[in-house]
Amino acid sequence: MKVTEALSFDDYWKDERFQIKKPNFRGSLKQAQGDNIYHRQNGKWAQERSRHTHPNPAMTAKHKVRDTKRDQVLISNCFVYYGADAVALPPDLQDKYGYRLCLDGTGTPKGGLQRARNFDDPALTARFEKWLEDSGQWGCVGEPCEWGKTNTITKMLAEQTYEDVQS
Repeated sequence: MKVTEALSFDDYWKDERFQIKKPNFRGSLKQAQGDNIYHRQNGKWAQERSRHTHPNPAMTAKHKVRDTKRDQVLISNCFVYYGADAVALPPDLQDKYGYRLCLDGTGTPKGGLQRARNFDDPALTARFEKWLEDSGQWGCVGEPCEWGKTNTITKMLAEQTYEDVQS
């Protein structure tokens, strides 16, 4: 993706354009995936129920600290998401050290532990952008791989919470 805008978490939470990005567990699987989950309440970070809610509250708290470390949400209207319809990247899409831009479907980098690799090679960026432009595919091309599996989201959709009962 190319970043076209950056907002604070509170601005993202309040912005009318992104209300649809709040998780809706009464809707479809896609509607339950929303990422508009962080905002401040009484000066403290709040994390709404989402696919990132962990059964262990300590893990949820750990993720909240990590995710809100920088108060910035990156927005793009120029992106591609392949999901389950991922394509092979050309072998020349590697940096000067030979690290490729390819991840497998589990999020694990192919070819070794390079998950934290920062690709800041302008020539690589230019080759990647040209490859994307030439492909002509933009937006959501495929659904997430995990949607075909029984996972925490499908379990959460089936749950009825106190909040659901009160509404």
